[in-house]
Amino acid sequence: TELYDRRYMMKEVAFEIFGPSPSRSSTLSLKRLSSAASASTAGMFSHVELDVPLGPLSKESILLVIPDNDDNDIEIDGQTFINRFGRVTKPKKRRRDILVEMLTEYAPNLNDIHWQNAKVLNQQWTAGTMASPMNDDKTADRRSWTPTSLFRRRNDKSDPLYLLMRAWRKGHISNYDYLLRLNAISGRSFHDPGNYPIMPWVLSNFVSSSVPDLSDERNYRDLSKPMGALDPQRLHKFLDKYASLCSVDYAIPPFMFGSHYSNTGGVVLHYLVRTKPFAGLHRQLQGGQFDIPDRLFRSVSQTWDICSRTSATEVKELTPEWFSDASFLKNEYDFNLGTSVDGATISDVLLPPWADNDPAKFIEVMRNSLESDYCSANLSSWIDLIFGYKQRGPEAEKANNVFYHLSYYDSEDLDKIEDKTLRTEIELHIADFGNCPSQLFFKAHPSKKSESLVSQSKGELRMMAGGSSSQKEGSISTPRRILLTHDS
Repeated sequence: TELYDRRYMMKEVAFEIFGPSPSRSSTLSLKRLSSAASASTAGMFSHVELDVPLGPLSKESILLVIPDNDDNDIEIDGQTFINRFGRVTKPKKRRRDILVEMLTEYAPNLNDIHWQNAKVLNQQWTAGTMASPMNDDKTADRRSWTPTSLFRRRNDKSDPLYLLMRAWRKGHISNYDYLLRLNAISGRSFHDPGNYPIMPWVLSNFVSSSVPDLSDERNYRDLSKPMGALDPQRLHKFLDKYASLCSVDYAIPPFMFGSHYSNTGGVVLHYLVRTKPFAGLHRQLQGGQFDIPDRLFRSVSQTWDICSRTSATEVKELTPEWFSDASFLKNEYDFNLGTSVDGATISDVLLPPWADNDPAKFIEVMRNSLESDYCSANLSSWIDLIFGYKQRGPEAEKANNVFYHLSYYDSEDLDKIEDKTLRTEIELHIADFGNCPSQLFFKAHPSKKSESLVSQSKGELRMMAGGSSSQKEGSISTPRRILLTHDS
Protein backbone atom coordinates (compact mmCIF):
# COMPACT_ATOMS: atom_id res chain seq x y z
CA THR A 1 0.00 0.00 0.00
CA GLU A 2 1.08 3.60 -0.62
CA LEU A 3 0.62 6.86 1.28
CA TYR A 4 0.41 10.31 -0.33
CA ASP A 5 0.02 13.84 0.98
CA ARG A 6 -3.30 15.55 0.28
CA ARG A 7 -5.10 18.81 1.01
CA TYR A 8 -8.77 19.31 1.75
CA MET A 9 -10.38 22.73 1.33
CA MET A 10 -6.86 24.07 0.72
CA LYS A 11 -5.68 22.85 4.13
CA GLU A 12 -3.07 20.19 4.84
CA VAL A 13 -5.40 17.95 6.82
CA ALA A 14 -5.77 14.92 4.53
CA PHE A 15 -3.90 11.98 3.08
CA GLU A 16 -4.64 9.22 0.60
CA ILE A 17 -3.85 5.53 0.95
CA PHE A 18 -3.72 3.34 -2.18
CA GLY A 19 -4.17 -0.40 -2.09
CA PRO A 20 -1.39 -2.74 -3.28
CA SER A 21 -0.27 -2.21 -6.85
CA PRO A 22 -1.80 -4.69 -9.31
CA SER A 23 1.71 -5.25 -10.68
CA ARG A 24 3.88 -7.72 -8.78
CA SER A 25 7.09 -6.01 -9.83
CA SER A 26 5.93 -2.69 -8.46
CA THR A 27 9.02 -1.55 -6.58
CA LEU A 28 12.59 -0.67 -7.31
CA SER A 29 14.70 -1.75 -4.33
CA LEU A 30 18.03 -0.05 -3.74
CA LYS A 31 20.04 -1.77 -1.00
CA ARG A 32 22.58 1.07 -0.76
CA LEU A 33 22.22 4.68 -1.73
CA SER A 34 24.91 6.80 -3.34
CA SER A 35 27.40 8.20 -0.86
CA ALA A 36 26.91 11.54 -2.60
CA ALA A 37 23.37 11.86 -1.27
CA SER A 38 22.75 15.43 -0.15
CA ALA A 39 22.34 16.37 3.47
CA SER A 40 18.72 17.28 2.87
CA THR A 41 17.69 13.63 2.68
CA ALA A 42 20.73 11.66 3.81
CA GLY A 43 19.56 11.48 7.40
CA MET A 44 16.23 10.05 6.33
CA PHE A 45 17.19 7.63 3.56
CA SER A 46 20.82 6.60 4.03
CA HIS A 47 21.67 3.00 4.96
CA VAL A 48 18.09 1.83 4.44
CA GLU A 49 16.36 -0.07 1.70
CA LEU A 50 14.49 2.39 -0.48
CA ASP A 51 11.37 1.04 -2.20
CA VAL A 52 10.09 3.40 -4.87
CA PRO A 53 6.75 2.19 -6.32
CA LEU A 54 6.88 1.86 -10.09
CA GLY A 55 3.93 -0.29 -11.06
CA PRO A 56 0.42 0.94 -11.83
CA LEU A 57 -1.41 2.69 -9.03
CA SER A 58 -4.03 0.55 -7.39
CA LYS A 59 -7.62 1.00 -8.55
CA GLU A 60 -8.64 1.28 -4.90
CA SER A 61 -7.77 4.10 -2.53
CA ILE A 62 -9.21 5.93 0.44
CA LEU A 63 -8.95 9.64 1.22
CA LEU A 64 -8.92 10.50 4.94
CA VAL A 65 -9.54 14.01 6.24
CA ILE A 66 -8.41 14.66 9.82
CA PRO A 67 -9.32 18.26 10.78
CA ASP A 68 -6.99 19.92 13.26
CA ASN A 69 -8.33 21.43 16.48
CA ASP A 70 -9.07 25.14 16.21
CA ASP A 71 -6.87 27.16 18.53
CA ASN A 72 -5.89 30.78 19.04
CA ASP A 73 -2.15 30.23 19.38
CA ILE A 74 -0.09 32.92 17.66
CA GLU A 75 2.88 31.76 15.60
CA ILE A 76 6.05 33.78 16.21
CA ASP A 77 8.83 32.20 14.16
CA GLY A 78 7.60 28.75 13.14
CA GLN A 79 9.09 27.24 16.30
CA THR A 80 7.51 29.37 19.07
CA PHE A 81 3.80 29.89 19.72
CA ILE A 82 1.98 32.17 22.19
CA ASN A 83 -1.35 30.86 23.44
CA ARG A 84 -4.36 32.94 24.39
CA PHE A 85 -3.07 33.19 27.97
CA GLY A 86 0.22 34.74 26.82
CA ARG A 87 2.27 31.65 27.57
CA VAL A 88 4.94 30.26 25.27
CA THR A 89 3.97 26.84 23.95
CA LYS A 90 5.60 24.22 21.77
CA PRO A 91 4.29 23.74 18.24
CA LYS A 92 1.55 21.16 18.14
CA LYS A 93 1.67 18.15 15.88
CA ARG A 94 -1.05 17.95 13.32
CA ARG A 95 -3.58 15.25 14.12
CA ARG A 96 -3.11 14.03 10.56
CA ASP A 97 0.63 13.55 11.13
CA ILE A 98 0.01 11.73 14.41
CA LEU A 99 -2.33 9.27 12.69
CA VAL A 100 0.19 8.71 9.88
CA GLU A 101 2.90 7.93 12.44
CA MET A 102 0.61 5.34 14.01
CA LEU A 103 -0.19 3.82 10.61
CA THR A 104 3.43 3.51 9.59
CA GLU A 105 4.29 1.94 12.94
CA TYR A 106 1.59 -0.73 12.82
CA ALA A 107 1.41 -1.24 9.03
CA PRO A 108 4.88 -2.38 7.93
CA ASN A 109 3.82 -2.76 4.28
CA LEU A 110 2.66 0.86 4.00
CA ASN A 111 5.00 2.68 1.60
CA ASP A 112 5.31 6.30 2.75
CA ILE A 113 8.44 7.25 0.81
CA HIS A 114 6.84 10.19 -1.01
CA TRP A 115 5.02 11.34 2.13
CA GLN A 116 8.26 11.42 4.13
CA ASN A 117 10.17 13.19 1.37
CA ALA A 118 7.52 15.89 1.09
CA LYS A 119 7.37 16.32 4.85
CA VAL A 120 11.14 16.70 5.36
CA LEU A 121 11.65 19.09 2.46
CA ASN A 122 8.67 21.23 3.46
CA GLN A 123 10.06 21.50 7.00
CA GLN A 124 13.45 22.55 5.65
CA TRP A 125 11.85 25.13 3.40
CA THR A 126 9.81 26.56 6.27
CA ALA A 127 12.94 26.77 8.44
CA GLY A 128 14.75 28.64 5.67
CA THR A 129 17.55 26.10 5.21
CA MET A 130 17.01 25.67 1.48
CA ALA A 131 17.67 28.19 -1.26
CA SER A 132 14.74 29.62 -3.13
CA PRO A 133 14.27 28.18 -6.60
CA MET A 134 12.75 31.44 -7.78
CA ASN A 135 14.50 33.91 -10.03
CA ASP A 136 16.08 36.81 -8.13
CA ASP A 137 14.67 39.23 -10.67
CA LYS A 138 11.58 40.39 -8.83
CA THR A 139 10.27 42.19 -11.88
CA ALA A 140 10.03 38.92 -13.75
CA ASP A 141 7.57 37.42 -11.29
CA ARG A 142 4.78 39.92 -10.68
CA ARG A 143 3.44 38.23 -7.57
CA SER A 144 5.29 37.76 -4.31
CA TRP A 145 4.72 34.22 -3.15
CA THR A 146 6.49 31.45 -1.27
CA PRO A 147 6.67 28.19 -3.25
CA THR A 148 5.47 25.15 -1.34
CA SER A 149 6.49 22.61 -3.94
CA LEU A 150 7.26 19.10 -2.83
CA PHE A 151 10.66 18.55 -4.38
CA ARG A 152 13.10 21.44 -4.62
CA ARG A 153 16.44 19.77 -5.32
CA ARG A 154 17.09 17.62 -8.33
CA ASN A 155 20.77 16.84 -7.65
CA ASP A 156 20.01 14.22 -5.01
CA LYS A 157 20.26 10.71 -6.45
CA SER A 158 18.40 9.40 -3.37
CA ASP A 159 15.31 11.49 -4.09
CA PRO A 160 12.37 9.09 -4.68
CA LEU A 161 11.07 11.34 -7.46
CA TYR A 162 14.45 11.22 -9.19
CA LEU A 163 14.44 7.41 -9.01
CA LEU A 164 10.91 7.32 -10.42
CA MET A 165 11.93 9.62 -13.26
CA ARG A 166 15.03 7.51 -13.99
CA ALA A 167 12.91 4.35 -14.16
CA TRP A 168 10.55 6.02 -16.64
CA ARG A 169 13.44 7.13 -18.82
CA LYS A 170 14.68 3.53 -18.95
CA GLY A 171 11.26 2.23 -19.96
CA HIS A 172 10.44 0.47 -16.67
CA ILE A 173 7.15 2.36 -16.35
CA SER A 174 4.62 3.34 -19.02
CA ASN A 175 3.83 6.95 -19.90
CA TYR A 176 0.31 6.54 -18.51
CA ASP A 177 1.47 5.16 -15.16
CA TYR A 178 4.24 7.74 -14.88
CA LEU A 179 1.80 10.60 -15.38
CA LEU A 180 -0.61 9.11 -12.84
CA ARG A 181 2.20 8.94 -10.28
CA LEU A 182 3.30 12.51 -10.95
CA ASN A 183 -0.31 13.54 -10.42
CA ALA A 184 -0.47 11.59 -7.16
CA ILE A 185 2.78 13.05 -5.86
CA SER A 186 1.71 16.60 -6.75
CA GLY A 187 -1.55 16.28 -4.80
CA ARG A 188 -4.05 15.37 -7.52
CA SER A 189 -6.64 12.76 -6.60
CA PHE A 190 -9.61 10.97 -8.20
CA HIS A 191 -11.44 11.72 -4.94
CA ASP A 192 -11.26 15.48 -5.51
CA PRO A 193 -12.86 17.01 -8.65
CA GLY A 194 -11.07 20.27 -7.83
CA ASN A 195 -7.68 18.55 -7.93
CA TYR A 196 -8.34 15.83 -10.45
CA PRO A 197 -5.46 14.11 -12.31
CA ILE A 198 -4.42 15.88 -15.51
CA MET A 199 -3.60 14.19 -18.81
CA PRO A 200 -2.55 15.77 -22.12
CA TRP A 201 -4.23 15.99 -25.46
CA VAL A 202 -1.86 13.87 -27.55
CA LEU A 203 -3.56 13.24 -30.89
CA SER A 204 -4.75 16.11 -33.09
CA ASN A 205 -6.41 14.07 -35.86
CA PHE A 206 -10.05 13.44 -35.03
CA VAL A 207 -11.48 13.77 -38.54
CA SER A 208 -9.89 11.08 -40.72
CA SER A 209 -11.86 7.99 -41.68
CA SER A 210 -8.95 5.63 -40.98
CA VAL A 211 -6.99 5.29 -37.76
CA PRO A 212 -4.23 7.93 -37.68
CA ASP A 213 -0.73 6.73 -38.48
CA LEU A 214 0.95 6.87 -35.07
CA SER A 215 4.38 7.11 -36.66
CA ASP A 216 3.43 10.39 -38.38
CA GLU A 217 4.03 13.41 -36.15
CA ARG A 218 1.49 15.41 -38.14
CA ASN A 219 -1.24 13.48 -36.31
CA TYR A 220 -0.04 14.75 -32.93
CA ARG A 221 -0.44 17.88 -30.88
CA ASP A 222 2.70 19.92 -30.15
CA LEU A 223 3.42 18.89 -26.56
CA SER A 224 5.91 21.72 -26.05
CA LYS A 225 3.12 24.30 -26.11
CA PRO A 226 0.16 24.82 -23.77
CA MET A 227 -3.29 24.42 -25.28
CA GLY A 228 -3.73 28.18 -25.58
CA ALA A 229 -0.59 28.52 -27.71
CA LEU A 230 -1.30 25.82 -30.31
CA ASP A 231 -3.07 28.13 -32.76
CA PRO A 232 -0.96 31.21 -33.70
CA GLN A 233 -3.92 33.48 -34.35
CA ARG A 234 -5.62 32.64 -31.07
CA LEU A 235 -2.32 32.99 -29.20
CA HIS A 236 -1.86 36.45 -30.70
CA LYS A 237 -5.15 37.53 -29.09
CA PHE A 238 -4.13 36.08 -25.72
CA LEU A 239 -0.78 37.90 -25.90
CA ASP A 240 -2.46 41.18 -26.83
CA LYS A 241 -4.63 40.90 -23.72
CA TYR A 242 -1.58 40.05 -21.62
CA ALA A 243 0.35 43.06 -22.98
CA SER A 244 -2.55 45.39 -22.21
CA LEU A 245 -2.72 44.10 -18.63
CA CYS A 246 1.02 44.58 -18.25
CA SER A 247 0.77 48.18 -19.45
CA VAL A 248 -1.56 49.35 -16.68
CA ASP A 249 -1.13 49.55 -12.94
CA TYR A 250 -3.77 47.01 -11.94
CA ALA A 251 -4.25 45.23 -8.62
CA ILE A 252 -4.55 41.84 -10.35
CA PRO A 253 -1.33 40.47 -11.88
CA PRO A 254 -1.48 40.12 -15.68
CA PHE A 255 -2.40 36.76 -17.19
CA MET A 256 -2.77 35.20 -20.62
CA PHE A 257 -5.53 32.70 -19.88
CA GLY A 258 -8.52 33.44 -17.68
CA SER A 259 -9.73 29.82 -17.71
CA HIS A 260 -7.71 26.77 -16.65
CA TYR A 261 -6.72 23.41 -18.10
CA SER A 262 -8.19 21.55 -15.11
CA ASN A 263 -11.09 22.56 -12.88
CA THR A 264 -14.24 21.13 -11.37
CA GLY A 265 -17.12 22.32 -13.52
CA GLY A 266 -15.48 23.21 -16.82
CA VAL A 267 -13.31 20.12 -17.21
CA VAL A 268 -13.94 17.18 -14.84
CA LEU A 269 -17.75 17.42 -14.59
CA HIS A 270 -17.90 18.47 -18.24
CA TYR A 271 -16.14 15.34 -19.52
CA LEU A 272 -17.65 12.92 -16.99
CA VAL A 273 -21.24 14.21 -17.04
CA ARG A 274 -22.59 10.81 -18.23
CA THR A 275 -21.14 8.86 -15.28
CA LYS A 276 -21.93 8.64 -11.60
CA PRO A 277 -21.42 10.38 -9.24
CA PHE A 278 -20.29 13.18 -11.56
CA ALA A 279 -23.72 13.56 -13.16
CA GLY A 280 -25.18 14.39 -9.75
CA LEU A 281 -22.37 16.84 -8.99
CA HIS A 282 -22.91 18.47 -12.38
CA ARG A 283 -26.61 18.96 -11.64
CA GLN A 284 -25.82 20.43 -8.23
CA LEU A 285 -23.50 22.93 -9.90
CA GLN A 286 -26.23 23.83 -12.45
CA GLY A 287 -29.01 24.35 -9.91
CA GLY A 288 -30.51 20.88 -10.04
CA GLN A 289 -30.56 20.25 -13.79
CA PHE A 290 -28.14 19.56 -16.62
CA ASP A 291 -26.50 22.46 -18.39
CA ILE A 292 -27.78 23.84 -21.70
CA PRO A 293 -27.51 20.95 -24.22
CA ASP A 294 -25.21 22.83 -26.61
CA ARG A 295 -22.73 23.46 -23.79
CA LEU A 296 -22.50 19.78 -22.81
CA PHE A 297 -19.66 17.51 -23.93
CA ARG A 298 -21.10 15.95 -27.07
CA SER A 299 -18.32 15.47 -29.67
CA VAL A 300 -14.61 14.61 -29.45
CA SER A 301 -13.61 16.48 -32.62
CA GLN A 302 -15.70 19.52 -31.67
CA THR A 303 -14.14 19.61 -28.19
CA TRP A 304 -10.63 19.41 -29.66
CA ASP A 305 -11.37 22.32 -32.00
CA ILE A 306 -12.82 24.40 -29.18
CA CYS A 307 -9.93 23.78 -26.79
CA SER A 308 -7.13 24.12 -29.33
CA ARG A 309 -8.33 26.66 -31.87
CA THR A 310 -11.76 28.26 -31.98
CA SER A 311 -12.71 29.26 -28.42
CA ALA A 312 -11.66 32.62 -27.02
CA THR A 313 -11.31 31.11 -23.53
CA GLU A 314 -11.20 27.28 -23.43
CA VAL A 315 -7.80 25.62 -22.87
CA LYS A 316 -8.90 22.27 -21.39
CA GLU A 317 -6.54 19.30 -21.10
CA LEU A 318 -7.87 15.75 -20.55
CA THR A 319 -8.56 13.35 -17.68
CA PRO A 320 -7.22 9.77 -17.30
CA GLU A 321 -10.52 8.29 -18.49
CA TRP A 322 -9.66 9.33 -22.05
CA PHE A 323 -6.92 6.70 -22.04
CA SER A 324 -8.42 4.01 -19.84
CA ASP A 325 -12.20 3.94 -19.39
CA ALA A 326 -14.75 4.05 -22.23
CA SER A 327 -17.77 4.37 -19.93
CA PHE A 328 -17.62 8.18 -19.86
CA LEU A 329 -18.37 8.21 -23.61
CA LYS A 330 -21.73 6.42 -23.31
CA ASN A 331 -24.98 7.51 -21.74
CA GLU A 332 -25.49 4.19 -19.96
CA TYR A 333 -27.85 5.69 -17.38
CA ASP A 334 -30.11 7.23 -20.05
CA PHE A 335 -29.83 10.73 -18.64
CA ASN A 336 -32.07 13.26 -20.38
CA LEU A 337 -29.37 15.60 -21.70
CA GLY A 338 -31.71 17.53 -23.95
CA THR A 339 -31.71 18.51 -27.61
CA SER A 340 -29.27 20.84 -29.36
CA VAL A 341 -30.32 23.87 -31.40
CA ASP A 342 -29.91 21.84 -34.59
CA GLY A 343 -32.46 19.31 -33.32
CA ALA A 344 -30.01 16.52 -32.44
CA THR A 345 -30.66 14.53 -29.26
CA ILE A 346 -27.67 14.58 -26.89
CA SER A 347 -26.84 11.06 -25.72
CA ASP A 348 -23.56 9.20 -26.37
CA VAL A 349 -20.47 11.22 -27.24
CA LEU A 350 -19.85 11.52 -30.98
CA LEU A 351 -16.55 9.79 -31.75
CA PRO A 352 -14.06 10.44 -34.58
CA PRO A 353 -14.84 8.60 -37.84
CA TRP A 354 -11.78 6.38 -37.37
CA ALA A 355 -13.26 4.96 -34.14
CA ASP A 356 -16.15 3.32 -36.04
CA ASN A 357 -18.53 4.38 -33.25
CA ASP A 358 -16.70 1.96 -30.93
CA PRO A 359 -15.71 3.57 -27.59
CA ALA A 360 -13.35 0.68 -26.80
CA LYS A 361 -11.49 1.23 -30.07
CA PHE A 362 -11.28 4.95 -29.39
CA ILE A 363 -9.73 4.36 -25.95
CA GLU A 364 -7.31 1.81 -27.41
CA VAL A 365 -6.04 4.22 -30.07
CA MET A 366 -5.78 7.05 -27.53
CA ARG A 367 -3.78 4.83 -25.18
CA ASN A 368 -1.50 3.68 -28.01
CA SER A 369 -0.90 7.29 -28.98
CA LEU A 370 0.07 8.09 -25.39
CA GLU A 371 2.59 5.23 -25.40
CA SER A 372 3.87 5.97 -28.92
CA ASP A 373 7.45 6.86 -29.79
CA TYR A 374 6.46 10.44 -30.61
CA CYS A 375 4.74 10.99 -27.27
CA SER A 376 7.54 9.26 -25.33
CA ALA A 377 10.11 11.52 -26.98
CA ASN A 378 8.14 14.72 -26.35
CA LEU A 379 6.21 14.07 -23.13
CA SER A 380 8.91 15.72 -21.02
CA SER A 381 8.05 19.07 -22.65
CA TRP A 382 4.45 18.80 -21.48
CA ILE A 383 5.62 17.80 -17.99
CA ASP A 384 7.70 21.00 -17.91
CA LEU A 385 4.51 23.02 -18.50
CA ILE A 386 2.27 21.27 -15.98
CA PHE A 387 4.58 19.97 -13.24
CA GLY A 388 7.91 21.59 -14.06
CA TYR A 389 10.00 24.71 -14.43
CA LYS A 390 7.70 26.29 -17.04
CA GLN A 391 4.69 26.12 -14.73
CA ARG A 392 5.22 29.56 -13.21
CA GLY A 393 7.57 32.52 -13.07
CA PRO A 394 9.69 33.91 -15.93
CA GLU A 395 9.91 30.57 -17.76
CA ALA A 396 6.11 30.32 -17.82
CA GLU A 397 5.97 33.75 -19.42
CA LYS A 398 8.49 32.71 -22.07
CA ALA A 399 6.45 29.57 -22.76
CA ASN A 400 3.13 31.49 -23.02
CA ASN A 401 1.86 29.57 -20.00
CA VAL A 402 0.63 32.28 -17.59
CA PHE A 403 -2.75 31.75 -15.91
CA TYR A 404 -4.86 33.80 -13.52
CA HIS A 405 -2.85 34.42 -10.35
CA LEU A 406 -5.23 32.55 -8.03
CA SER A 407 -4.46 29.37 -10.01
CA TYR A 408 -1.06 29.35 -8.29
CA TYR A 409 -2.34 29.90 -4.74
CA ASP A 410 -1.83 27.22 -2.11
CA SER A 411 -2.33 26.80 1.63
CA GLU A 412 0.60 29.04 2.56
CA ASP A 413 -0.75 31.89 0.44
CA LEU A 414 -4.19 31.54 2.00
CA ASP A 415 -2.76 31.48 5.54
CA LYS A 416 -1.55 35.05 4.98
CA ILE A 417 -5.11 36.29 4.36
CA GLU A 418 -6.52 37.54 7.67
CA ASP A 419 -9.94 38.52 6.34
CA LYS A 420 -12.00 35.32 6.65
CA THR A 421 -14.61 36.47 4.15
CA LEU A 422 -11.96 37.24 1.53
CA ARG A 423 -10.23 33.94 2.20
CA THR A 424 -13.50 32.04 1.71
CA GLU A 425 -14.14 33.86 -1.56
CA ILE A 426 -10.68 32.97 -2.84
CA GLU A 427 -11.08 29.33 -1.78
CA LEU A 428 -14.37 29.12 -3.69
CA HIS A 429 -12.81 30.76 -6.74
CA ILE A 430 -9.95 28.26 -6.75
CA ALA A 431 -12.36 25.34 -6.29
CA ASP A 432 -14.48 26.51 -9.24
CA PHE A 433 -11.87 27.80 -11.68
CA GLY A 434 -8.93 25.45 -11.05
CA ASN A 435 -5.42 25.50 -9.67
CA CYS A 436 -2.04 24.24 -10.78
CA PRO A 437 -0.58 21.09 -9.23
CA SER A 438 2.40 21.35 -6.90
CA GLN A 439 5.53 22.09 -8.85
CA LEU A 440 7.78 19.01 -8.89
CA PHE A 441 10.71 19.98 -11.14
CA PHE A 442 12.82 23.14 -11.28
CA LYS A 443 14.81 22.43 -14.39
CA ALA A 444 14.03 20.80 -17.72
CA HIS A 445 12.67 17.27 -17.37
CA PRO A 446 14.88 14.84 -19.34
CA SER A 447 13.40 12.90 -22.25
CA LYS A 448 12.91 9.15 -22.32
CA LYS A 449 16.01 7.37 -23.58
CA SER A 450 15.78 6.36 -27.23
CA GLU A 451 16.60 2.73 -26.52
CA SER A 452 13.60 2.48 -24.16
CA LEU A 453 10.96 3.56 -26.70
CA VAL A 454 8.09 1.12 -27.09
CA SER A 455 8.52 0.52 -30.80
CA GLN A 456 11.24 1.29 -33.30
CA SER A 457 9.47 0.63 -36.60
CA LYS A 458 6.71 2.48 -38.39
CA GLY A 459 5.05 -0.80 -39.27
CA GLU A 460 4.82 -1.71 -35.60
CA LEU A 461 3.21 1.63 -34.80
CA ARG A 462 0.70 1.23 -37.61
CA MET A 463 -0.19 -2.19 -36.26
CA MET A 464 -0.69 -0.71 -32.77
CA ALA A 465 -3.02 1.97 -34.09
CA GLY A 466 -4.93 -0.20 -36.53
CA GLY A 467 -5.13 -3.32 -34.43
CA SER A 468 -8.45 -4.94 -33.71
CA SER A 469 -10.61 -3.59 -30.92
CA SER A 470 -11.35 -7.06 -29.66
CA GLN A 471 -9.98 -6.04 -26.30
CA LYS A 472 -12.89 -6.07 -23.94
CA GLU A 473 -14.17 -2.79 -22.75
CA GLY A 474 -12.86 -1.84 -19.34
CA SER A 475 -9.83 -4.12 -19.58
CA ILE A 476 -7.63 -1.03 -19.50
CA SER A 477 -8.15 -0.02 -15.94
CA THR A 478 -8.05 3.40 -14.35
CA PRO A 479 -7.83 4.13 -10.60
CA ARG A 480 -11.46 5.14 -10.30
CA ARG A 481 -12.63 6.30 -6.90
CA ILE A 482 -16.04 6.48 -5.31
CA LEU A 483 -16.82 10.05 -4.30
CA LEU A 484 -18.76 10.18 -1.07
CA THR A 485 -21.73 12.14 -2.33
CA HIS A 486 -25.38 11.45 -2.89
CA ASP A 487 -26.40 11.09 -6.53
CA SER A 488 -30.16 11.05 -6.94
